[in-house]
Amino acid sequence: MPKLEANPSSNAGTLVVGFGLVVAMFALASLAAASGMDAMRQTLAEVKAEEGRVRTVLQLASAVRDQYAHQAHMILLGDNSHMPMYRAARDRVRTLTRHLAEHTDNPVVLRRLDRIERASTELDRRFEEAILPPILRGDAKSARDAHDEALSLVLRIAEEADALVAQFEHGIEWHEQEALEKQAAASRLALGLLGGATLFAILVGVAVGRFITLRHQAQLLEQERLASAGRIAAGVAHEINNPLAVILGYAKMLARRYPDAAEPPVIEAEILRCKEIVGGLLDLTRPWKSREGTLDLRATAEEVATRLEDGGAEPGPEVEIRGGGRARGDPRAIRQVLWNLIDNARAAARSKVVVDIETRGDRVRVAVEDDGGGCDEAVAERLFEPFFSTKEEGTGLGLAVSQAILRAHDSSLEFENGPEGARFSFALPAA
Repeated sequence: MPKLEANPSSNAGTLVVGFGLVVAMFALASLAAASGMDAMRQTLAEVKAEEGRVRTVLQLASAVRDQYAHQAHMILLGDNSHMPMYRAARDRVRTLTRHLAEHTDNPVVLRRLDRIERASTELDRRFEEAILPPILRGDAKSARDAHDEALSLVLRIAEEADALVAQFEHGIEWHEQEALEKQAAASRLALGLLGGATLFAILVGVAVGRFITLRHQAQLLEQERLASAGRIAAGVAHEINNPLAVILGYAKMLARRYPDAAEPPVIEAEILRCKEIVGGLLDLTRPWKSREGTLDLRATAEEVATRLEDGGAEPGPEVEIRGGGRARGDPRAIRQVLWNLIDNARAAARSKVVVDIETRGDRVRVAVEDDGGGCDEAVAERLFEPFFSTKEEGTGLGLAVSQAILRAHDSSLEFENGPEGARFSFALPAA
């Protein structure tokens, strides 16, 4: 298994590949077992066919013996009363011989069958020419002498039949051995694949456990960071908020009393920055609860973009709003998320910011993308950390607060480098 890292998306892909390989190995094991069973089935079919040929050869030998025996009965009786049974045995010899010949392509078997058929034909010719006429005229001695000479043909046929039986039995033994070897090979392959798949499944299970542990650890670390920030924010809010309000009041009083002085506006600006930091900390640590409501995401995004453009000292990049949709959620909280994302995008963009709103089934997806070139992997891994910022005047709390708000809405803020720059997206339930 490839080594798991702290990146959940890459880990998920790795685990999907791992499970796919496990399934593939089990499928291969099943195919190997099925292939082995099919090979055994074919081999057993050959064994059955060989056994059928053995039975046919034994029937052939029996028919030849019947043919010879009926000749003997007619000699003893001195008539042709066994002629129908003799001819039936003769015809059966020919039928069985031709049947065997039609169902084999073994040249040795074909030669033996040809010799059996020729010997049977010769046996019949001798009976018709040398045995039957003496029987009909009452010359039993001549008939017996000719019958004794025919015995050599019967023995020759019996030898050929025995040789065929031995050959077919050898074929049966060979096919049975082949079946056993194929069964053993298929079993070894199937067991090897099943064992490998089982071992691999264990490794995937271990990797899944590690993956879940990594995710839990990441969540615990993030929760600990938020808890620490919360404790700090609570202290800061208590100790600084009230003095800041007093200082701000005096700064405004000084500004009214000494309108030409430069210091009071500077003091006021820095105090407001301190209040912004404190407010961000409070937002980050606030136990956000999604208040049920609905909002028009396009109208909210347009209002945020207009406020940001009007409040800027210099003209900023164009903000283009595409699509639209209504979503369920806390309007004030979602407006703050859009404010943070569009404000960051305007700061990073070269010439334009695109807000894309699209309804997909029961979810409305919002994506904010700039053309500022994106950020490298090291920065991307820390984007949602509190107090981490790439801007000189940034507090590093906007994205962390946005993530906390969206998680309270059973959603999450996702980042990727798009074709032109950074792309942040989230999805909310459609209204």
